[in-house]
Amino acid sequence: IRNFSRTKDTASISSEAFEVAGVMWSFLLFPQGVTKTAGHTKQLGLFLDSSPHKAKHPGMEYDKSACFEFSVISANEGEDESKALHHFFTPEDSDWGFHNFIKLDLLRDPANAFLPGDVLTMMVTVRVLTASAVGILQDTKEHGKDLSAAIPFLLHDAKTDTGFVGLKDQGSTSLNALLQALYHVPAFQRAIYQIPTEKETESRRHNVGGAPPAVWRVEDDKTDSIGLALQRVFYRLRTSVN
Repeated sequence: IRNFSRTKDTASISSEAFEVAGVMWSFLLFPQGVTKTAGHTKQLGLFLDSSPHKAKHPGMEYDKSACFEFSVISANEGEDESKALHHFFTPEDSDWGFHNFIKLDLLRDPANAFLPGDVLTMMVTVRVLTASAVGILQDTKEHGKDLSAAIPFLLHDAKTDTGFVGLKDQGSTSLNALLQALYHVPAFQRAIYQIPTEKETESRRHNVGGAPPAVWRVEDDKTDSIGLALQRVFYRLRTSVN
């Protein structure tokens, strides 16, 4: 936002709409804050808004669970102001965010370098959650833990950011750590892939009776092969997206 100092009489500013996971979003900025109570310290208000989707597709229902993070960018390296939230967005509950994102006096302080050249730069990261990610939030809540600890984890897309994914915790955290460490040892990975498992992947077809067409059941000759299981784990670590 250029000429930010001239927004003193502007109630709100909306960004251009952008699409994430099939839903149109924008972020809504309140330059002078949302709260107008006398004596209240004015703070910048920032909200993620799904109403552009409602406007583009009137009457269309949607229900998106999303984690999002707002950042006000500072010219001082490593001093951006960032905050994250989670919300279930619907046409009836289409926006969510921060009434008090950052105090205006801190925003305008030249030492903080949030307004170089009177330009305010903001960034929003939005991740619409899969069913498994929603499950992580539900488990966190059920165990009485603070959801704010899980949100940064869910915003992080490991495959995009690092090129790698990890194993989900099924109660064997130490085994997961060992397998992931061994996966990154090239010689060990090659040795695992060279284990002869062709016979172990052969299947038998069984006619279990009934009138034509016959009913067939496919069974693996072996299902307890450690070598084959390790090959499958390493293959999925390489090819999975989450």
